[in-house]
Amino acid sequence: MKPSGGTVKRVLDYVGRFLETSDVLDIIRSEGTVSEEAVTLAMSIDSTSVNIRREGWHHASAATVSTYDARGNRLDTVYIGRMPETGKTKAKRMLEREVEAKTAKHKLRYIVCIADCARDQWRYFRRKYPDAIHVVDLLLDTESLKGHLSKTYKHFEDRLDKWTLSLTL
Repeated sequence: MKPSGGTVKRVLDYVGRFLETSDVLDIIRSEGTVSEEAVTLAMSIDSTSVNIRREGWHHASAATVSTYDARGNRLDTVYIGRMPETGKTKAKRMLEREVEAKTAKHKLRYIVCIADCARDQWRYFRRKYPDAIHVVDLLLDTESLKGHLSKTYKHFEDRLDKWTLSLTL
């Protein structure tokens, strides 16, 4: 038997409220371990546009917190996702809790913040993690810029392909 859309929504709302108001995530976080091989913690935050019925387009958030060994091999990743919210406040708070939990358990040599060119994300990272290494993810931004430029300058399309490729290598 397939549940109705209303049932699915009610269950998701209930589980979401439970996770946000209980200490289940804190318990899971406290029981987690950080590999002794970990030397780098990398965090990223991004958003994507989601069309919510009757409300229009809003930005949902996605974030990750990963650890890496000295050779650059990823050891583990925590994935965070949030529906649209003003200022990404809950997503940022969840990201901070994951970072605090991992850094409290293991001394890491490098902390890295990764984001695209969204100004609000850089302001947040610079304010919250001023001593971290800050890295710009240009891939999505160059694709977007290429799309805008190719509409205006159609005769430069092959040059734009080469330019985009050179920025991502």
